[in-house]
Amino acid sequence: MRSILIFVLVVAVALGAYKFFAATPDKPITTTQQTGPNYPKPSVPRPQTGKASVEEMQVGPPTPAEAGAYTWRDTVSVDYVVKMEEAWDVDLSGVDLNADLLCTVDGVPITQTDLRTWSSLKRGQALINSAYFVALGKQAAAETGRDYGMSDAHWKIYFGEWLKQMGADPEYTMAVQALQMKVPTEAVEQIRRDTVEALLAMFPPVESADELPLNIGQFYTSEDEMQQAATMGNLMQDIVAQMFTEHGRERVAIPALVDPMSILFAKVSTSMRFRRAWDANYAEMPEGALAAIFLGEMPDDSILPPWEYEGDRHLVMLDEVWGKLSPALRDEELRDDLREVIWNKVLRAHLRESGNLPSDREVWMQFASEYLGSEMTWFNVDMNLVDEGYPNRSIYVADQAIEMGFERSMPEDWMSEENLRAYFDKNTFFITGWQPELEMALFTPFDPEVGLTGAPNWGKALAEANALLARVEAGEEFSTLREQHNKALIQSYRDVRQDLGDGIAAELGTGRKRDSIAAINEVMRQSIWADRLAGVNPLHNAIVRLGPGEISPPWKTPVGYVIFRMNSAELGRLEREYDDVIDVTKYRYKSWKLRRWITDQLGGIKVQLP
Repeated sequence: MRSILIFVLVVAVALGAYKFFAATPDKPITTTQQTGPNYPKPSVPRPQTGKASVEEMQVGPPTPAEAGAYTWRDTVSVDYVVKMEEAWDVDLSGVDLNADLLCTVDGVPITQTDLRTWSSLKRGQALINSAYFVALGKQAAAETGRDYGMSDAHWKIYFGEWLKQMGADPEYTMAVQALQMKVPTEAVEQIRRDTVEALLAMFPPVESADELPLNIGQFYTSEDEMQQAATMGNLMQDIVAQMFTEHGRERVAIPALVDPMSILFAKVSTSMRFRRAWDANYAEMPEGALAAIFLGEMPDDSILPPWEYEGDRHLVMLDEVWGKLSPALRDEELRDDLREVIWNKVLRAHLRESGNLPSDREVWMQFASEYLGSEMTWFNVDMNLVDEGYPNRSIYVADQAIEMGFERSMPEDWMSEENLRAYFDKNTFFITGWQPELEMALFTPFDPEVGLTGAPNWGKALAEANALLARVEAGEEFSTLREQHNKALIQSYRDVRQDLGDGIAAELGTGRKRDSIAAINEVMRQSIWADRLAGVNPLHNAIVRLGPGEISPPWKTPVGYVIFRMNSAELGRLEREYDDVIDVTKYRYKSWKLRRWITDQLGGIKVQLP
């Protein structure tokens, strides 16, 4: 069973680990096709309306374009891409992760506390939330005069029933829970207990939800929802009382009620954490503290940074979280996190020096505006953050501080209509819905036979990529090699476990992609957050810098080295003018400018060891 968890984690990391270093590329390679020594020009003229017809969406090599026809090359500009070889890089291999002072970068000291704080906030959110829930649960129990928590004997009964109801091997259930919560397996049971005991304390028997402690009733948006919460709370308490008898345990399965109740609790806890909780990425914390939650009375009609309220608060200590989290972390993961710490601290230092770093309060109010503005929508802030690749709110808030500072550092007219129109005119591919038709070969650094027990071998992945390119230069066909390589990669995972290989196959296929840019980026886990960290986007480089049939050098992405060949493109939606897509143009333009700024700020920085 341990091996199953290892290989589930392999795929999660292989397709989702955020590692961003750029390799210096060589000149693109132009392949030889059966149609002649030079790859012909793209086959798809730029459609003026509608989507390309079936005839235009050719599967084989493109045929020459009509005279004067547009191609995707006419709709992108190298002026608006950060080249892969310009991406910032640092060598962290010599850093002693156990030293108090890890290194100094561009005059900025990076300490062990900095790294452990970032890693804990990034990877230990379930542990932090658990500490929040215990503090809130005890506060709720004090308000109602009820005892807090279960006895060990009663918990053992509950936990056994819950595992039984999950319907799977207990070891497998715990492994899946650990994977979902991103914590060591040993921490799962305690997190579950903390959540259940807090839930029992926060939903005692009451006549109406208005009587619930901690002003919980205010988080429900309708009378029906409030009544449902009060009713389920009463039922849950009644069943808890019955469960701990021999007769009750035979006929009542408490998880059947607690799990639906947890859905209501999730809404409450999400809102309460927004209004009451903060951490070291939000504001400066007392020495040794990682996060905090406000426990006092909170006015219903005010939204302020939670650290500004006067009253009781509970501190979550760094050592407490790190002690539970660190046994499951490998040095490779910590070096990835260290790179993110350098990104955050050095950029903040530059912004502070120039007077452009926003205050903690300003960043909080910006986040609060986004949170409240999307609270009642389907894609609320938390769903958007997952979609954009952020681990959690804490990392997003840190990124927002950087983005706000970047905007303040720009000239007053940087978003002028003149600049935006120039960007639109030269980059309509990225704005009006063009879809690339390309091929990609993936070279992952993760060995499915070793899994997380071994370090990722980026050197081996790069060597394999270069070996494939050497065969192409010697005259072999890229499409054939790409398909053979990707199929072999998928099979190597299927040999370990069928569904793991199937999962990779569903995303990668044989490597031929005719899809939206967003969908192709998702295969490479090149999210918004990934682009911010790296300062570059390899797919954008491929689209902008490769001509028809040209092949890229190996470019590093979060999932491994990728080699692209651009073939053609089509317009996926009706062509639109600038006035129709002003907001999209602004977003794309700002995204490019931010990447450019990041690479300018971090390019050439050196790591100095103590």
